[in-house]
Amino acid sequence: MKNSVQALLSCFPIAELYKSRSQTNLFECFDSEYRTFSSEIKGCALRAYNKTQTEGKMYIKHGTLSIDDYFVNTIENTIPYMLLPQKKIKAVTNYAFDRKHKISQQEILSLYSDIQAALKGRKLKLHGLSIENHLTEYSLSNSYGVQGDGITSFFNVHAIIRNPFGDFIEYAKKYIGETLTTVLDEITGIPIERDAEKVFTGSIGGSEPVLLTSVAVGELLYTFLLFMCDSMFVQSANYIKNNLDYILSQPLISPLITIEENSPFNQIVEGLVDGEGNERVPTLIVSKGRINTLLAGMNGIDSFPSTGSAFRFNYTMLPSIKATKIYMYPGIRRIDDYMKSCDTIAVINSIQGLHEGFNRETFDFSGILNARIYKYGTFVGRITIPIKSNLIGILKSICIVFDKCEYTGDGSILAPSVGCYLSNLGVQG
Repeated sequence: MKNSVQALLSCFPIAELYKSRSQTNLFECFDSEYRTFSSEIKGCALRAYNKTQTEGKMYIKHGTLSIDDYFVNTIENTIPYMLLPQKKIKAVTNYAFDRKHKISQQEILSLYSDIQAALKGRKLKLHGLSIENHLTEYSLSNSYGVQGDGITSFFNVHAIIRNPFGDFIEYAKKYIGETLTTVLDEITGIPIERDAEKVFTGSIGGSEPVLLTSVAVGELLYTFLLFMCDSMFVQSANYIKNNLDYILSQPLISPLITIEENSPFNQIVEGLVDGEGNERVPTLIVSKGRINTLLAGMNGIDSFPSTGSAFRFNYTMLPSIKATKIYMYPGIRRIDDYMKSCDTIAVINSIQGLHEGFNRETFDFSGILNARIYKYGTFVGRITIPIKSNLIGILKSICIVFDKCEYTGDGSILAPSVGCYLSNLGVQG
């Protein structure tokens, strides 16, 4: 097959062949009744270029790769010219697609029963449980002899629990590199919170920082890394150019923040190359608040190196700029101990409006904070807080980084919870 792939690539001056296969299995159990759904998407795409032209062709073929009739029943698209990586990596890892952990129906039913039994002892009832198991493999080769592959594996868990007071508690988390035993331990240890929908009417944000969970931190970092890049497609290089002297001379964000891309600690993707064929090399994008590296280098900002990172959802898509395998280094402070020591603290799990109202040149935005209020670790109510803030300002004001990291979003970011003062979030009166 390798020689056949090279023969196909040799039909064009410059070309790349990319193959991917994705499987998703969804298991749901509600009131002891279960159902399953499964899907598989596989195919390949050939990108072909000529140096004398400003555009190329992309030939997409669904299903199994067949070299002999590759151009039969293919979808042909005109695409912009893109440089292909030329650096060969030292070795190619061949992953067995099925070697990654797959979850069977019997395992789900067994987990459901174990959770039910454990919760019953706490007077809690499991109303529903769903687990989505996702596996993706990809491989690529290009005319310069670059070859590589990778695999993504994770499962999403969503549970609905009813407490003795009649409130429904939702639990949702992405698991990567862990087993169902961890799921059992975490769901059965969920705290009982009375009046889960109660609105808090007191005051917050005194001398203690508010707490941003890993989910909220992931939202901030995703936006920060997306727009802190030199890209003609994102069109946000103006911020870097307008603030270049400042960015070069001192930390742009909190010195407590260190961020690594292609980190071995983030296991969302295994493999030696990204979605375009660039080698995955661990790189400190941010070191103690100082910007070291951009994600792309297309607009002539020579003061920073570029990771050249590329992400590809599947074979039907072109490579795009996206931070993957991101790891924000944790601190040493335990979040549970800290919450129990605070008279009143707001725990913010999401920032609504961050992406919709984001100004790419100033990094200003307006949004709503969804917060849960705790007194000495005990839940006392919910509150929504309107804010008019600045992304850099929030990241600069982080004063605590906690010890435990969690995967957020699609798993590209592994980050801890943090603390910052409410006044630095731009709360509106």
